[in-house]
Amino acid sequence: MKKLLVFVSTIVIASFMLLSACSHTRKGVDYVPFDENDSEYHFQDLYPNLEGYVLPEDGDEEALKSLAYRLYSVANELAQKCPRRAEVSVCDVTTTGVEVIEQIMVIKNGDEYLKSDYQQEGKIMGITASPSHGKLTYAHVDLDQAYYIKLTQIDDSGERFTADWSEVEEQKWVDKPYFHSSQELLFQESEMWVLPETIKSVTITHDDEKGFWHIEQELDVSNPKTTEITLANLRASSDSTKKAKYTSVVQTIEIWDNGLFKSFASVDKWNAGIFVSSVIDYRSYISYSESACDLSKMDHYPAIAAEAKAAAEQKQAEGQEE
Repeated sequence: MKKLLVFVSTIVIASFMLLSACSHTRKGVDYVPFDENDSEYHFQDLYPNLEGYVLPEDGDEEALKSLAYRLYSVANELAQKCPRRAEVSVCDVTTTGVEVIEQIMVIKNGDEYLKSDYQQEGKIMGITASPSHGKLTYAHVDLDQAYYIKLTQIDDSGERFTADWSEVEEQKWVDKPYFHSSQELLFQESEMWVLPETIKSVTITHDDEKGFWHIEQELDVSNPKTTEITLANLRASSDSTKKAKYTSVVQTIEIWDNGLFKSFASVDKWNAGIFVSSVIDYRSYISYSESACDLSKMDHYPAIAAEAKAAAEQKQAEGQEE
């Protein structure tokens, strides 16, 4: 999963110098972006119910794994196809005794996409081990790439993190995320591979009254395919994590009867020897309502949309001059 690898590597190095230190902060960890009434699914007419997706009567384990995979796959596809979607993720990471909270908000609406990523400062005995950051990524179906800006000063005093984007410290073009139905359908909710062969165990229930599936599954971290993406990134992040290995990945996934994600959560654990370990507690709140998917509620919008358009025009003009 795309979680704090730079922070993790920095904290690991600093923690070796101050192993007795322990710094905990809970600001922002209990942020809940949508009320219960806003979490109901939409587009009932656009996507049919999942006919043929039924619980095996005999509770066959392989059949349950197959069902979990099929539900997850269709939810990934519809997450990219649906016309609007808002997802707010709260990530609570504790690495070698140091806790940091990260809040990620992603809204796509029509042809536009905007992601904000705010991470707290990591401290050990009052010493900054990893600086805070704020990142914004804007994409539009008409742009070849996504426009990215970054700063290091954020406001984490409230439940929802934010920042003053009047002075940006870094800006560049990055790969466009998979967010639009016109793109190849490659969206994945998790960077862990969820396949029948990577699921170690799974429990599936269905809420007939509210109309959604509830999946609790443990992934098989002994299968190299499961952590193929995340482990490579983790081991490349620093010398201290070169021998890192995942010890547990447990996911909780809820999917509406029309195939759309309702929520996603994961607790991932890894270590890199006796003194280095990390627990990543990650949960996402998802809504499809017009209110939740209002891009004007996002930080620095519509300014970043205008900046991206101007930067694209400048890049095109420079290319023509060459």
